[in-house]
Amino acid sequence: MAESSQSSIRGAFPRIVQYGPLRDGSIGANELDGDGDGYTECDGDCDPNDPNTNPGAGEICDGIDNNCNGGTGANEYDLDGDGWMPCEGDCDDNEAAANPGEVEACDGLDNDCDGITPADEVDADGDGYHVCDGDCDDGDVDINPGATEIPGDGIDQDCDGQDYIVVVGDNCYGDANVATIPDVLNFNLTSGDESGGPAGVGYYFDDIEFEATTGMMLLIEMTDSVYDLDPYLFLLDENCDVLDRDDNSGGNDDAELIFTVPADGIYTIIATSANAGEEGAYELSISEVVPAVGEYCEYDSWSATCGDSSSAYGLNNQDDTDGPRGTDHYYDDVEFEGTAGELVEVLMESTNFDTYAYLLDENCDVLDEDDNGGGGTDALISVTLPADGVYTMVFTSYYSLSDGQPATGAYDWSLDCTP
Repeated sequence: MAESSQSSIRGAFPRIVQYGPLRDGSIGANELDGDGDGYTECDGDCDPNDPNTNPGAGEICDGIDNNCNGGTGANEYDLDGDGWMPCEGDCDDNEAAANPGEVEACDGLDNDCDGITPADEVDADGDGYHVCDGDCDDGDVDINPGATEIPGDGIDQDCDGQDYIVVVGDNCYGDANVATIPDVLNFNLTSGDESGGPAGVGYYFDDIEFEATTGMMLLIEMTDSVYDLDPYLFLLDENCDVLDRDDNSGGNDDAELIFTVPADGIYTIIATSANAGEEGAYELSISEVVPAVGEYCEYDSWSATCGDSSSAYGLNNQDDTDGPRGTDHYYDDVEFEGTAGELVEVLMESTNFDTYAYLLDENCDVLDEDDNGGGGTDALISVTLPADGVYTMVFTSYYSLSDGQPATGAYDWSLDCTP
């Protein structure tokens, strides 16, 4: 009975454990201070082999939980894996190419984290190129190493150190054939020529380049005297876009182009065939056409001189209807030579219909037009001529043939010129 009571009393108290030698004289492993920092594992030392890691240590920038509180200090991480942490001076921990150990590169970044991005790494115009990339004008978005060069404009768009000048024979295709004005050349279309071009796959062609100036009227002919092939001509501008084409305008299946040069530059003739795979000899000629007064705008071919007038004209169903006022208006046209700076007055009068007059320049573009400037229903044009050349007076009606108003009948016109 006494022994049983003593056991119950003994179990009512907790067992007291003390650090220190065990009964066999040894010490537990977690009670050892292996690194000599004054802390054991049972004291909370989370790395008993590192004297700088213990509950009493201060947190430093080494990526380690120095004070054993379960986490590293602020900015002690390396998200981009470049070996540098923000607390070590990494200024962009999402960019491996930016840290204190990097060398500055031409990428627009502060690579070495010194707080400075070099001026030549700034893309001021937003074209995707820095000065250190070779952008020779960082104030112009159209000038950079990736831009397309515009030949002959005096600007180095692609920053290669020069404004590319197109050379005759080296513009659109690879033949390097050159013509002058006038010129007559003899060629052969063969399977050894280039194939394709503006005619398409399977069409052999030669390309011939020439220089021409604004306003020149040119005649280009391609003839085959032995009928080996059906000639076909293309004319390309300096951008190698098709300006005109022809198959049989020269008669006998020969090709012929007549055109007025729109601007100074290099033009390319493509001599090919109307049918794929054709081969044979042909002659190519190019010459300048100097039209007479009355032949420029291809209307009535009538001409006048300053001071002329006439009451012998009239609009009727024998006249053309494809003039500048549209396909529902009859018209007559009369050409004259004018001088730059000359004041020209064109008067059109009629008691039969409401008149309308145009004045066209040498390119047949409208320079001026008028309805009732002459009083009543009479038309009057007063223009100072911009250049020497041939001008065209076009006489028509205000109302169209379908308006139910008078649009035909006799009229008078006069042309006065004051130097």
